[in-house]
Amino acid sequence: MDLGLEGKVAVVTGASMGIGKAAARLFAREGASVVICARGQGALDEAAAGIKELGCDVLALKADMMVQADIDNLINSTVGKFGGLDILVNNVGDATRGTIITKTDEDWQYDLEVNLYSAIRCVREAVPHMKERGGGRIINVSTVYAKQPTPGPVGYSAAKAALMNLSRHLADELAGDNILVNAVCPGPIMTPMWERSARLRGQEMGMEPQEVIDYIAESYIPLGRFGEADEVAGLIVFLASRWASFITGTAISTDGGMNRGIS
Repeated sequence: MDLGLEGKVAVVTGASMGIGKAAARLFAREGASVVICARGQGALDEAAAGIKELGCDVLALKADMMVQADIDNLINSTVGKFGGLDILVNNVGDATRGTIITKTDEDWQYDLEVNLYSAIRCVREAVPHMKERGGGRIINVSTVYAKQPTPGPVGYSAAKAALMNLSRHLADELAGDNILVNAVCPGPIMTPMWERSARLRGQEMGMEPQEVIDYIAESYIPLGRFGEADEVAGLIVFLASRWASFITGTAISTDGGMNRGIS
């Protein structure tokens, strides 16, 4: 199936590993020019090398999406190198641990900065360039926990819920400019972030990380397993494709059936 992405320019944030890396590689396979960014230089260089092996033109920039100057440089460098911008995937995410009682204002601010404000700032800089191209696609990576919170990552869940609702608002605001906006809500996916979470939970519960993963999969996921980054990447790239030209304002779960029936 031709997704119609040949010649498109896609920016994927948080793309040195996990879902972002998988999405960037899939965009490359579909013929798009790809711009990736992350805070860690080593993993970013490795991801860029893998994309170049696919024969894709890639721009890799070390950048912190909580820093406005880095976002400005990301978007300006993209337009400078490729002449425009068609697709933005806001994929950065992180979480501080703690409860509503124990989390500090600094914890809350970090959760909001990395999971919500980063996307707001990227959208603000990217949209004028999409308008110049006659349209574009924005895909915001949220979480199933934005729809049905789980005990633990309260700041992460709250920030990602705001991101999900922001996506719906943007879809309405930007529809007249032919800019389609959707959210993707992954469940537990085998990524470095989840591996870290399993390790920390295991320390608290007296379990090995794999035991934590197996417990979550068996207890909460009807399909009985964690998802893979490529499975989320497929949905992201589809939403950027010509086949998704009548889809906007959605928040699609990819969670093995965890939150079936919850929109």
